[in-house]
Amino acid sequence: MNLRSLLLAFVSSTVWLAAQHGEPFSADWAKAKERAAASSKDLLVLFTGSDWCAPCIRLTQEVFRTEVFLQRATASYELVVVDSPRQEGLLAAATVAQNEVLKADFAVNSWPVVFLCDAEGRPYARTEDYRPGGPEAYLQHLSGLQANKAKRDAFLVRAEAAKGAERARLLDAALGCCGRLPTAPLAAWIDALLAADPTDESRLAAKWRTMRATDGLELALPVLGKAGKWRELVAEIDRYLAEQEPEAWMRQKALYWKGMGLLQLGEAEPAKASFEASVLLGTESEFGRRSQGMLERGARTKG
Repeated sequence: MNLRSLLLAFVSSTVWLAAQHGEPFSADWAKAKERAAASSKDLLVLFTGSDWCAPCIRLTQEVFRTEVFLQRATASYELVVVDSPRQEGLLAAATVAQNEVLKADFAVNSWPVVFLCDAEGRPYARTEDYRPGGPEAYLQHLSGLQANKAKRDAFLVRAEAAKGAERARLLDAALGCCGRLPTAPLAAWIDALLAADPTDESRLAAKWRTMRATDGLELALPVLGKAGKWRELVAEIDRYLAEQEPEAWMRQKALYWKGMGLLQLGEAEPAKASFEASVLLGTESEFGRRSQGMLERGARTKG
């Protein structure tokens, strides 16, 4: 591609992003981090599907493109958009490649999702899905999430002065006070936690190894499902459940998707058993309800 073509691709990409999300949103991750460091701001990172995801489009129209949001948010954050449009040619090839890496690093497989990160790109808060109420309500929601950073940093300061299992516990507390976050951007702290307590006196090693494996499985499931590789999907879930100690929410999600994979393979009875095991973990959650729905649908079909 010649210089003129590269320039046109960049301009087209910039115009598209500006039209969809507003001028302050940047698609350049490295430059956004540089600006955040220079201005002592945090990063607000929006993962979106701007030409196909209905909740994304609605949230952008009602919040991210409004003058109220843009004026107030830019005082605290460098705004970053990681777009995954389905129409080809809307983004420059370099932006597409960057975004694929970011989606993997942040373990994103549903949209929209927003992360608040420090200037180095380490997330300290995550918020998902469409939120009603307009820009004022969304800004108030973000203000509440910002408190995570101060809590995290207070534990990190204490961890710097600690050693062994106590250091591991303090690093765990620092990461844990921010809720469920992707492990890849936090790798240095997780590695430090594991290294601080090589004999696992704190009994935290399995937790963090499982969380890393969970991120890997979360990314693999939609890829295998979309490709119709159901036998591989079931095998991946079986390996995960045999080797890891996931929290109940992830075990339930894995059991649901195992049941769906088995149904695709025509193995109705094993699928039913997987849905039943998921339901035993509770029906108040999304995948508990989904599993219950699959069992009820099967009962109606048999009836």
